[in-house]
Amino acid sequence: MEPLDLLIAHGRVVDPQNHRDAALNIGIAAGRIAYVGTELPTAQTVIDATGKIVAPGFIDLHSHAQDLAGHRLQALDGVTTSLELEGGATPVAASYAWSQSEGRPLHYGYSAGWLYARAIIKEQLDDAAIAALPSLPLEAFSALQQGTAWAEPATAEELPRIIDLVEAQLDAGALGIGVLLGYAPRTEPEELRALGELATRRSVPLFVHIRWGARVPGHTPVEAIEELIALSRQTGARVHICHFASSNASTVEASSRALLAAQDEGLPVTTESYPFGLASTVIGAEFLAPESLEAAGAPAHIVTYLKTGENISSYQRLAELRAADPGGLCVIRYYDEAEPDQLDDLTQALSLPGAAFASDAMVVQQLAENTNGAPADVTQWPLPDHGLTVHPRTTSCFVRAIAWLHRDTATLSLSDVIERSTAIPARILADAVPPMRDKGHLGPGADADVVVFDLNALRPNTSFVPVTPSAGVDHVLVAGTPVVSHGALQPEHRPGEPVYTTASTHTR
Repeated sequence: MEPLDLLIAHGRVVDPQNHRDAALNIGIAAGRIAYVGTELPTAQTVIDATGKIVAPGFIDLHSHAQDLAGHRLQALDGVTTSLELEGGATPVAASYAWSQSEGRPLHYGYSAGWLYARAIIKEQLDDAAIAALPSLPLEAFSALQQGTAWAEPATAEELPRIIDLVEAQLDAGALGIGVLLGYAPRTEPEELRALGELATRRSVPLFVHIRWGARVPGHTPVEAIEELIALSRQTGARVHICHFASSNASTVEASSRALLAAQDEGLPVTTESYPFGLASTVIGAEFLAPESLEAAGAPAHIVTYLKTGENISSYQRLAELRAADPGGLCVIRYYDEAEPDQLDDLTQALSLPGAAFASDAMVVQQLAENTNGAPADVTQWPLPDHGLTVHPRTTSCFVRAIAWLHRDTATLSLSDVIERSTAIPARILADAVPPMRDKGHLGPGADADVVVFDLNALRPNTSFVPVTPSAGVDHVLVAGTPVVSHGALQPEHRPGEPVYTTASTHTR
């Protein structure tokens, strides 16, 4: 054997797809796994993983943190592939080009953003207006909150134009169709069915924020789940339901039964969750309207406005903030983890058989109170230690899942947690995105995306301020390049590659 580029020696390799949980050595050459075994081949660089876990790099199907700061924080959470699939992007080519121009430490990719396509058509945005949207899709989504037409039902003339624009993003290599249905709940069933038919014809999944989540008056999440199950049954579409735990906080048991029954029926319906009781979105979201919360019996103080850290004191104050800054990020407490019954519900949702973990990571936000009044530079590393905030699921989704659900409570086995973070998300995408078959495992020939961590040293971050990475992840390799080494981010390393629906059509 030719000398390897790198050898990870003496670690406990946990690779669920290949049914491995054993003391093994992992060799890497030319960005691929070149050796798995008990021998110690010659290598230019050796990482001593004695006492550590060696696993495939974590694959995040649902990250809005697609800027440099977000990728760096996710690297320290063990992530090697970070994908924006729930919201997606339109025009998707612009998002890929922006990520490529800056360079990314992690592999990245986007779905076709249906809601952005709706906004472009229904708000009649011209080329200049489209080009002026922020490069980061989540920031573009926030900017679009100033409009109103995008959330209304499509006319007979608009509908085919929306579908055609979505399909154009698939032609550009998008990884599926992102369907933020909960933000446009008055969308007609005909439009949703047209998306399902498009997804089936193009052999890509739909990644859906359900129409009615927790605390929506007059509707239940179970209805929304059943709508998507019916869509899959009628059109054959593969449907991936985003953030199951938070969307179904009020109906975990019933929603779980409906989803598992659909899977037993053989329908291609999958889901994911993040291990936190707090959700996050724009404060202008329709389901956070004061009258909706009041009708559902939810107090205004379950919402916190991130820019100020303000717990909303009243429905009137909520209305004021929604009018002043509809695109401002907030957090919503769907589960009180200090309450045993609510914690049990959250744990049940997180333990749903076959579900993936996915972060729903948000971007780092500027606090209203900043010591010098100037925007913080989030391209630097380390990040400034003041003036910034972010939901801790950005920094600690996967580390918290391992530490809480396996190490501290034994709710799930280590292999189960790692499978939900690696092989399961890869399988959800693999039929539509063949390059994903080389991710999520450590078999010979797989992409050399690897995480090495100390199980006993894992410390997830659970606070919004200051923005603090997870601890305990020792090494993260992306295509064989060290992005994290001995627990420290390597900020100059940006080996991330774009992930498209095919390996050959789109290249750097």
